[in-house]
Amino acid sequence: MKKILLFGEPLIRITPLNSEKINDSTKTTMFYGGSEINIARTLAGFCQSSKVFTALPNNEIGKSFLKFMKQNQIDTSSICLTGERIGLYYLENGYGVRNSDVYYDRKYTSINEIDEKSLNINKIFEDVTHFHFSGITVAISASVRKILHLLLEEAR
Repeated sequence: MKKILLFGEPLIRITPLNSEKINDSTKTTMFYGGSEINIARTLAGFCQSSKVFTALPNNEIGKSFLKFMKQNQIDTSSICLTGERIGLYYLENGYGVRNSDVYYDRKYTSINEIDEKSLNINKIFEDVTHFHFSGITVAISASVRKILHLLLEEAR
């Protein structure tokens, strides 16, 4: 059976209710995601096995995100618990002729704290047949690019 490894940054989406703008709203909804997490959830919906390699903070928010992934049948065995932040993005849904807007807050997030020297690349790729990452992952930081390079070398 195929197993897909996905590498990317977990993000929390915060959206004002009722298509309000952020500066007009005090009530929001929150959603766990990020490109690779969303793909892994979709794959699970098609009974396709997936594993996410990333980092989450070792705090209640990180543990809640980890629980969310496990509930969605995502293999979390290669997730590093490090750093203090999860990336956020704020989505203002468009209304009428007003376009939607997105604002990102991704500086100093946990994915930047992965220690390449402590990685067990063989364990990360155990039982994996395919590897996926998206273009934004390359642009996160030099340290993330270095980790991605190690993963690509192993995936070859």
